[in-house]
Amino acid sequence: MFLNDFARSSVNGLIVAFPTIVFLNTVGKMSLRDALLWTALAALLNFAIKIVRREPIVPAVAGLAIASLCAGVALATGQARAFFLLPAIVLPIVIGLACIVSVCVRRPLAGLLLNGMAGGPRKWWLNPRLRRMYANVTWVCFVVNGASGVLQRVFYTGNRLYLLGAVHIAIPLIFSAIIGATVFHAKSLINQPTERNQI
Repeated sequence: MFLNDFARSSVNGLIVAFPTIVFLNTVGKMSLRDALLWTALAALLNFAIKIVRREPIVPAVAGLAIASLCAGVALATGQARAFFLLPAIVLPIVIGLACIVSVCVRRPLAGLLLNGMAGGPRKWWLNPRLRRMYANVTWVCFVVNGASGVLQRVFYTGNRLYLLGAVHIAIPLIFSAIIGATVFHAKSLINQPTERNQI
């Protein structure tokens, strides 16, 4: 069961990284405008795959919107590295804040995003073990996101395009592994008897 969850998450990670892979493979071989055009087509294909696989529409639309914004920023500035401006500087801050706030209000981000995939109860935050596990995963994501943000900022400042792209590709794969492990562990907790005294 774990291998199934991990494999499914890994495929999702590759799908998310696909536009970036296309960008890195085209930007050095053609003009920036043409490379961004191919990247936009890859993002549309990415979106179509998610729809065909009947994945939630909101993340699919968000992914397409982010890819479009990244391409737009790069086109406006005329710099290839600007394709990574939002993921390198803006998104890590937003994600980090979301992690902290969600844990503080006792609705860990991992639970909000993954409980449905695990088939958990609607009010999962009333299950202390589930909430604790989701909180721990959220903190892990906070650390990974922070490390990613630091690396991407360093590579962005140094104009290290391919290292920047490598981090950008690796992060979805890392988060996919975390998602697979979280869904598997959540399923095992869901099947356990609920504690009598809920917090």
